[in-house]
Amino acid sequence: MTEYSDWEFFLDGDTQEFRYLAHCRGTRLFKIQGGVDEWLDCPNDDFRMTTLYCVGETNPNVAWQVGNELISLFNGASLLFKKDYRKASIYKQLYNGHEATSSPSQGRQDFLIPPALLGSPECSPDQLAEEVCQAKALGIKFQLINLATENKDVYFILRAC
Repeated sequence: MTEYSDWEFFLDGDTQEFRYLAHCRGTRLFKIQGGVDEWLDCPNDDFRMTTLYCVGETNPNVAWQVGNELISLFNGASLLFKKDYRKASIYKQLYNGHEATSSPSQGRQDFLIPPALLGSPECSPDQLAEEVCQAKALGIKFQLINLATENKDVYFILRAC
């Protein structure tokens, strides 16, 4: 468990890719974990995403929106390189280990952030430089996701895919 995993998002999608990403170090902006049943000591399809963007958030609707924004960028980056890519989605979220309900499909307007750029995360310049290095190590998809959180042009390209 990481220091920023108060919110976890259960993922559905390409389990082979998730399994590979779960074994990578990931970034603090977008980290996939799981794929192993610790009790039975065998692989499973329980993959979760955590993100630095949800640190300190208590509103499940805002957390859901942030998670979906990141997954949308991940899907856009994936579709740039593989036309028939199986899109990832979030089907459940946890807050401090307990299921948190949200109702984004009801068109609620009490979200605290607009559905757009997430912006630069609140961390030191050294941590941001480390994030860029981690994204480079993971590949072009993660570099694009990092760029899309702060640059409108990259954001709109990934969202259009």
